[in-house]
Amino acid sequence: MLQNAEQQRTHPRQLPLPDTLDAYVCGCHFRAQYRGHGVEKVAYLLEGVHPNDGHPLAGKVLKLCKEADPEPKLFAKHGESGVYPRIFAAAPVSELDSVARPVSQWNGWITDLAVPLDQALRQPELSREAAGRCIVGAVRCMLRATKHGHSMDDPSPYNFGIVGSDVVIIDAGRRPPHEKEMSKSQFNKDLRKFFARAGLYIEPQDLATYRSAWQDASTMADAHAAFDSLWDSVAEAEFSFISRAEQPAPASVAARPRTDLSSSSAEQPAPWHLAACPHVDDAESGRSSRAGQPAPWHLAACPHVAAAFDELSDEVLEWLTHNFLWDKLSRYGLLSDGTVGYLADGHCAAEVKLELLIRLTTARREKICNDSRFDILSDEELGRALNNWKDDYEQWMHPQTLRDSWTKKQQQWHQTLRRSFRTFLFHLAGSYELTIFFLAVPFSGRNLELFRSSWNSSVTRTDVLKKAKDALRQASGSIQDGQTT
Repeated sequence: MLQNAEQQRTHPRQLPLPDTLDAYVCGCHFRAQYRGHGVEKVAYLLEGVHPNDGHPLAGKVLKLCKEADPEPKLFAKHGESGVYPRIFAAAPVSELDSVARPVSQWNGWITDLAVPLDQALRQPELSREAAGRCIVGAVRCMLRATKHGHSMDDPSPYNFGIVGSDVVIIDAGRRPPHEKEMSKSQFNKDLRKFFARAGLYIEPQDLATYRSAWQDASTMADAHAAFDSLWDSVAEAEFSFISRAEQPAPASVAARPRTDLSSSSAEQPAPWHLAACPHVDDAESGRSSRAGQPAPWHLAACPHVAAAFDELSDEVLEWLTHNFLWDKLSRYGLLSDGTVGYLADGHCAAEVKLELLIRLTTARREKICNDSRFDILSDEELGRALNNWKDDYEQWMHPQTLRDSWTKKQQQWHQTLRRSFRTFLFHLAGSYELTIFFLAVPFSGRNLELFRSSWNSSVTRTDVLKKAKDALRQASGSIQDGQTT
């Protein structure tokens, strides 16, 4: 009944259990703290409760699943392969309420704690070499898993993890085993999906290097050799960043009021304030980077992007990341004081950019729409939403810009406000038109595909927005007419 502070979910789908559980394993009491959840499984970190703080299972992960799952047997069978984390126990689990009455039965198993690969890749100070080692390690895992008759049904980065200096598969999925190793052509579809999603975390030119290594291999044996060689070429010391990534659970996210009005470096573009940013503890927020800028801070989870994976095609995802979310825009990322500013020594992953776009536009839509999940704003409603957002300048304008504006005349202030707001909307996703479009309509794979078609067929950027909105309204009207008929 006593719950820790609510943790940010790794996915917006409903969690079937509380964030914090009392777990009794072999007569020992542990506090189980939420780590993440998927379609069917929920993962908890087992924390020792005195006198069990030094227990061998303290610090391990308890996984719970309603249906029988092949994962514990697969991991246990190939525990020495280096492809999967260890399994320490697997048994039926009884769920009891606060007065010890039986509620339900679960299948449970206890495994090694791993840092999810997406969490590691999201860190703004991550070196390109370390990011590359993460991607190469995941591909190497997938290749080695096929030798055991296993291929993943969802090769997304969050289904891989880091244990020590190794990358492992932490969610096996439910695809039935195959008797022999897959051919290169059979495996190509899985790897294409992985590379499309990896593009949210590493720059396009680096991703092209790993794609080429796969394409240049004639056989699976050649691919094994190529990625083993790439893995060996990056020193294990590159994984030293994991000590920062490994957290008890994803941090909560909420609006944080701005109080620090210190100016940014004259050599760097001024950051803009973010309306929804992570809480940062006192120790973290006290750190500074060069030129007086606050230290970069990584977003612990991107649940809206995880949900979008279910409906985004690989082709559309790659188009979005390569055209808008990388290049110069990646140098603007989250800082520990709650602003988004220029990162002198790092980058902001495209996944974080996309998460912020969805969160902020959704929050603004909720102020206007009856149902932000489906409603399409009229031009009048869109104008009102934009004006309200612009007028809420204390939530997005950098404090130094705001302070400088106090000496301006009214006309100069309005010019500064319009110019700064347009820049803010551009920096949010690398396209002013893309941000406006997803303020007018809900974010979805279908709507992103429609925007892409409009972008590719338009001569000017002004045409893009009008054409995309008109096409969506026409399509929505046709759907409604068909339902009425």
